[in-house]
Order: sequence, then C-alpha cells, then structure tokens
Amino acid sequence: MATLYGATLLAPVMDRIDSNEGERGNPWVLPWNPGRVDIWDRSSNGGWGCWAVASGPGPRAIFWYYVVPQSSGQWWFWAYTGVHGFYIVRADDSWYNCKTAKVRITGSMDVWQTGHWFGRRDFPVLSEGGDNINRYGRIDTTPWFQYPGPVGADDPVWVKVTIELDAFANGGGAYAEVNCSEGNGNYLEPILLIAGP
Repeated sequence: MATLYGATLLAPVMDRIDSNEGERGNPWVLPWNPGRVDIWDRSSNGGWGCWAVASGPGPRAIFWYYVVPQSSGQWWFWAYTGVHGFYIVRADDSWYNCKTAKVRITGSMDVWQTGHWFGRRDFPVLSEGGDNINRYGRIDTTPWFQYPGPVGADDPVWVKVTIELDAFANGGGAYAEVNCSEGNGNYLEPILLIAGP
C-alpha cells in the first residue's frame, strides 16, 4: 500500500473549493485534511442557446501518493477513491434554441519516477446530459482506477489521482450542477492506493 501524501484542489474560481480549510492561493487550496475534500461545479445560461455558451474548466481534486518500490519491473497501481454527491441537469430544447445541459465526473491517474511522467490515463465516473432533460440524481461510488507502469527499485514513485468535475449548460433556462461538497454526505475521499508487481 502507498501512503497518501497530500491533496491539491484547483478551480477556475475560488468558490468551487472554498469550503476546504487549508493553505490558500488563488484559485487553489492545499487542504489540511486531504482525506476528505469538497468540490462542486455549476453552469447556467440566460442567453439564446444557439450562440450563448457558459462553460470553462471545472474544479479538480488531485490526490498525491508516495511509494518506494522494492523491486524493478512492471508494477500495477490501483487507486480507490470515494465519490459522493449529486447532480442536476435541466434543459428544455426545441428546434430553434439549441438548449443542452451536461455533467461529468472523470478520474485520471499518472505515475512519475526519475523525472518523467508515464502518461495520463482517464476513467469515466459519471456522464449525464441531453437536450431535453430534467434529472436529479446521486452518485455514491468507489471506483478503482488501474495503472500499469515500469518502475525501478529504490527510487521514489509519485502517483497522481485526479477527480475532475464539469458542468455545462447552454441556452436560456438551462442548468447543470455536479456537487461533491454541499451537506455532510457529499465529498471526495481518497481511500487507498495499492501498488505492487
């Protein structure tokens, strides 16, 4: 098992991550408790749908793990991360207004050793949306992400596990929200990283 070293929270605007206590910059937080973090994203648009777009990069939580392999060769890294939250997607499209609403949660992993990243691998966690949609739902899952990589013995390895949230709404009255922050039951939790040959 690898040790959770810390977490980094990044967002386009501070309010998406500001409920986390920790060292702050703009717009980032290094949480004092990296074992449970809160992030959320929302999008709404008051313009006409076919040209009015309200979107941008969503917030992300990066969990950092540290391990020193005892042997060289192909190793596997399995990350388990609890994702608890809710989502809302609303859009009432017709032939003339191009309304849409979407939410997405994506996990990714990357491994670093001796000055080189091995390359990011993405894992879909949630994807909901559409043109004519009015849906509220929950996500309570503990996905595991799997990453193989060739490592050398006795050299430190950093494993980066990222959870990204993205909400997109287009057109007047369209609304999208994905929330792993509000209330006691909505959060991200890095549970475990197993590493071995």
